[in-house]
Amino acid sequence: MDFSIEKYLTVAQDNCICQTAYSKNKEKDLTIYQKQLMFLTIARVQKETQTFKIEEITFKEFMDIMDIPVGGNTERKIAECVETLGNKSFVIIEPNGKEKELFWVNPDVTRVDWTEKMIYIQLNRDLEKYLLNLDGNFTSFQLGFVTNFKGKYSFRVYEYLHSYLGLGRLIVKREDALRILGSSRYRHIADFDRYVLKKSVDEINEYSDIDVKYYRRIDRKNITHYFFIIRKKDPEDIEIIQDEWVPRESEYDKIKKDFEQFLNPSTKKEAPNKKEKNNIYESEIL
Repeated sequence: MDFSIEKYLTVAQDNCICQTAYSKNKEKDLTIYQKQLMFLTIARVQKETQTFKIEEITFKEFMDIMDIPVGGNTERKIAECVETLGNKSFVIIEPNGKEKELFWVNPDVTRVDWTEKMIYIQLNRDLEKYLLNLDGNFTSFQLGFVTNFKGKYSFRVYEYLHSYLGLGRLIVKREDALRILGSSRYRHIADFDRYVLKKSVDEINEYSDIDVKYYRRIDRKNITHYFFIIRKKDPEDIEIIQDEWVPRESEYDKIKKDFEQFLNPSTKKEAPNKKEKNNIYESEIL
């Protein structure tokens, strides 16, 4: 079955999440697989319902849609990402200035069925206000624009900067950049530049629908602000990226096919027909 059509699904989030969400400590951070799974779940929910129900996602679906390589202990890592989602949370700053902690999923039903290789996941009901029936102040993008991200922070930087696309430019204080985009993990600005910002912007520019440039304001050898320029890519460039979403034989299917051939090697060799024999014989004489 072709699951690539789901790359055209829309992920929409209230800007309260896109622009203010952060983790208080690294234990609450989402892993790459968890971020991919959350985006996929949000996209599916918004397509078909006005309330959160239990979503069923097979391992194969998840790997195909999010371009996750097959092999090694990938399935084990996927299972672990689901099993630890229940205690993952983030903090937002509401319009009244108050902080609010929100959990991503309902831990009572979010689980993995190893027999069926199935993920059962339900978003936390507290998120309905920020993900459903959105009107006005929200950010949306197609799922496919983030499926090739390999950096942990690329997802967060993308949704944050995309929410300011209408302005075209953005100035962020150093401390805000470290807290919101780096999840407060990187205290040294050089590490933040190297492991968060540069890698994220490179992936955003290569795989997504926006182009980003950034500059640093330095005062007395200290970085005080980041200045971002954000623009929508030309339609032709976006189409080139979307062309890569066209279904091809997945890595999963390739490995499965190779394995089946290994288990059932073909021993029957077809004899060349008479015409082919003559051609071979004649060519040898010549």
